[in-house]
Amino acid sequence: MGANVNSESSVRSPIINSIANHDTEILKLLIEAGADITYQYKTKDNPWWDALSFAQYNLQDEAVEVLKEELKKRNIDFSKDEEQFKKNLDNLPDASEDDIDYETYVEEKIGKIVQYYDEEDILETFWGGVRQVNDDTGVRVYGILPEGKDYGVVITAGMSEYPMADSDEGLQYAEVMMKIPRHWLENGNLLEDDDHSWVIEILCKTAYLGHIFEGAYVDETVIVPYGEPDEAYPFDWDYEFTAVMLCLSEDIPVLQTDEATKVKFYTLVPITEEEKGLVEEKGSDEVRKMLSSGDVVDFERELLVESE
Repeated sequence: MGANVNSESSVRSPIINSIANHDTEILKLLIEAGADITYQYKTKDNPWWDALSFAQYNLQDEAVEVLKEELKKRNIDFSKDEEQFKKNLDNLPDASEDDIDYETYVEEKIGKIVQYYDEEDILETFWGGVRQVNDDTGVRVYGILPEGKDYGVVITAGMSEYPMADSDEGLQYAEVMMKIPRHWLENGNLLEDDDHSWVIEILCKTAYLGHIFEGAYVDETVIVPYGEPDEAYPFDWDYEFTAVMLCLSEDIPVLQTDEATKVKFYTLVPITEEEKGLVEEKGSDEVRKMLSSGDVVDFERELLVESE
């Protein structure tokens, strides 16, 4: 039985993904296999929700020509769609001086970026240089020392450049962060720190999750183990913390980059194997309120559930 070349979700549509990945050869193969290139995805407010519009919006000239040629072969008139696409583009909010980019927003809400960790270095350190996702998602990490705080912030960038899965709320976009003891950042290069480089590893692992598995996205219901799900191990062998729960950030509000894109920020908080059940029962936000250290990493904190 052959694979299904169509999808009702734009995020998992092979046609849309081939265009997003700049892969015209795959696009041609999908067309030959009978993929529906006229399907209108359910978020009709967005002007790029069919294959041709998506290719035009992303300036994929070769893909545009391939799609137009195929539409002509199928005797499908796309002139009205092009007119509507241009009108939709005209109605999009202006990328004016009122808009701010991601780095500016993060610095405005948390503090000045003082460290930068490139994806290439991250992949080389933890995954032998092998990319962890099939799309163009590239995850970088910034280090921030907020003024007047006793903690530092390490936050991803790039996770939200592509959407995760579709949900009842629409396409999901997110970035993740951790609040760590301030001296971990002040001591130098976190990526080269054998005791604390796991911070960058678990951030990037979480960031990749929503882009690896079909239909997946990360939110406050997710618990991410360090290591494998059936073989998690401690971040630090002197302590029992083997996973992180995701809490909707109280430090940085949702960032709306355009009419359709809302980026949520989640803070990763280490928990023990025994505390997982409590998080699943009460939710991460309630458990965060129960912690003496809140959402700041503190391996010396009192455990909510003692190990047997």
